[in-house]
Amino acid sequence: MGKKIKFKKKVIKKGNSSFIFLLLHETDESIINSFLDLLSSFSKKGNRSSFIYKIPKKGEFFIKSYTSPCFFNGIKNIFYPPRGIKEFFLLSSLKNKRDFIISPTMLIIRKRMKLPFDYWIVFPFAKDTITFSDFLKVSNVKQKRDALLSLIMIVKSMHDMGIFHADLHPENFLIDLNNNERLYIVDFHRAKIKDKLNDNLRLKDIARLAISIEEYLNLYELAHMVSAYYGKKIDNQLKQLLLMIKREKEILLKRHLKRFLSPKYGVNFLRENKWRFFYLDNISVGDVRNWIEKEPENLIKDDKKTKIYLKSNGKDVCIKRFKLIGFFRFFKMILNSRAKKNWFNGWGLIKRGVNAPSPLAFGEKGKLLSKESIFIMEDLSHFPKLDHYIAKKFQSKGFTLKEKRDFVKSFAFFMKRLIFCLDIYHADLKTCNILVEEKKEGDWKFWLLDFDRIRFGKKVSKRRVIKNLVQLNNSTPRVFSLTNRIRFIKYMIKEKTYLKEIFQKVKKISIEKPIIYTSPKGDVIERW
Repeated sequence: MGKKIKFKKKVIKKGNSSFIFLLLHETDESIINSFLDLLSSFSKKGNRSSFIYKIPKKGEFFIKSYTSPCFFNGIKNIFYPPRGIKEFFLLSSLKNKRDFIISPTMLIIRKRMKLPFDYWIVFPFAKDTITFSDFLKVSNVKQKRDALLSLIMIVKSMHDMGIFHADLHPENFLIDLNNNERLYIVDFHRAKIKDKLNDNLRLKDIARLAISIEEYLNLYELAHMVSAYYGKKIDNQLKQLLLMIKREKEILLKRHLKRFLSPKYGVNFLRENKWRFFYLDNISVGDVRNWIEKEPENLIKDDKKTKIYLKSNGKDVCIKRFKLIGFFRFFKMILNSRAKKNWFNGWGLIKRGVNAPSPLAFGEKGKLLSKESIFIMEDLSHFPKLDHYIAKKFQSKGFTLKEKRDFVKSFAFFMKRLIFCLDIYHADLKTCNILVEEKKEGDWKFWLLDFDRIRFGKKVSKRRVIKNLVQLNNSTPRVFSLTNRIRFIKYMIKEKTYLKEIFQKVKKISIEKPIIYTSPKGDVIERW
């Protein structure tokens, strides 16, 4: 850890504000007036920003700004200063320790009404550098590979100093254009210093970095970086890193989706007739009103829980209206309406690379304890449901044995990726909730419907795997032969002991119930 650094302190009053300058001892005090003139008129609101400032004959400076938009933020800053303040003192204590760290020149605090409202951290500007992300876009294969090795070795040096960065991505690395082996790490506002960094924190930093550059990184290059970092056999470390990458991706995705109701993410808000609507910015207010106000054109389902219908007004959509019934359903919907769950679950599937109709809008009516809700999504009714497709194709003479096997394999791989690779559990995984898109001969895409009860990010238990397989088995037409059902499970589950146990339980539970699936004429019940 770095030693404490002494600072020169200057306090200057200007108008209703007072400026406190904390300068490192070697900093030229003559630049204070230039910064005072600049910052006394600085009025940018909105917490964090950064810019470059040039002082004649003194050089260029990079300034990170932390401004407070209101009086209450000034009070908050007394007890919880911005993270950038911690960054200033952390980097000052590490001055001259490593050449990959750019040490700050000064910290400037502006007080108004005796409260610390605004902070600025001043760094010397690193000339002839670009961000690592920009470098990756223009570099050739050899330059990229060499730069990745230099990158991981600098990360190792930082970790050996006991620094956990917590925000490693290519925008936080600068690379020297004259010497590609020379890199700088910036933006330490989340960093922590420990006496010794454990393996878990090291892997977490590397995992975040690997996720941020995954489009430029293959498994071989990742293994090469891990080998350079640890300098020994890396089988165990690489396995742990891949698990950490999977876990961190899930965490980052959940954080991203939680914010998916703001204009920043292309989502608009409308309040009308006691309804609160959130809709994508490529959808007009007129479209939303039309979808809500007019009577259903094509009613698909109308029961005591849900009404589902299709509408076409320039854009084909599927609309689900959720009704509030029963005490326990009322209790479950206190926090989130079913429409809101569908919105987040739908985007959760899409962001994880699963084919699903795009959510377009959702609305809620009522307050905390009484929520009627509506969910609007893309209409994909031109694709057949899986049970319809199987019933038609598997009894058709034109559908060859090879095509049948290819179809079974394609669907098995879809399910394997969904359950075992992405850790997604769908509580109502019946064939009527899966659509089939036949791209070309021997190529199929599968689309998941009904986002109501989906769980992400946790390993799907054996009990739930069995439940999903039973749901599929008991909703698949009998024309789908026993051989194809066995083949499907074998393609999906490769581990023999696990396969045998799963198969026996699925078989035992399935034969206790009849096969029930949908058809254009209504529900069909078949016996085994």
